[in-house]
Amino acid sequence: MKSKRKRRTQAERRLETREQVLAAASRVFARTGFHGTSLDAVAEEAGFSRGAVYYNFASKEELFLELLDRRCAERARDIREVFDTGGDDIASTTEQAQLAAREALDAMIGDPEWRALYLEFLAHAARDAAFRRAFARRTNDMRATLDEVVAERARLVDESALGMSPKELAIVIDAMGVGLWAHHLLHGPRSVSPELFADAVGLMVDGVIARAGGLERAGVQT
Repeated sequence: MKSKRKRRTQAERRLETREQVLAAASRVFARTGFHGTSLDAVAEEAGFSRGAVYYNFASKEELFLELLDRRCAERARDIREVFDTGGDDIASTTEQAQLAAREALDAMIGDPEWRALYLEFLAHAARDAAFRRAFARRTNDMRATLDEVVAERARLVDESALGMSPKELAIVIDAMGVGLWAHHLLHGPRSVSPELFADAVGLMVDGVIARAGGLERAGVQT
């Protein structure tokens, strides 16, 4: 005797609809850009009525920011997971930093839909001050995880060995990843190997360690 299939609750159906709308919106924004997208177009892509989309999202800006929120949360979680695995000494930090960089670059270049969507975020932020502030808050929240990790591991050496504050170092690492991603986009995959970001971050960590050792030998307190 076949068991009866459990009926989904109304809340579960609404959540599924919301997820499908978000997936459709991601495709439409990536394909047609922010200004070329309407909630009606998202509804058509998702196969829902206009009412179903408008029930979940009042505007395309709200949809846009929800997609950004989710991606930022994913990246923050990925960073934290890497550094929560294994040791917290210098050797472990080097390995974890390179792994995090490798995964970050792969996430940036391995998803053409997200690549197009991120460019739309930047373009819209350049034109709209209110969206720019919202975009900055969300990306700052994501980089806060990187800030925390850098600050935690920077305690292994004196801050003078960094040559800058941990927060500034986190900004440099983040900007380097974005720059390599942009170079990959403009000049093709052969211009940026999958290991380039990881190698560059490893070089930075090795440089900090070498600098700390040099300061110690010179009699500077570290």
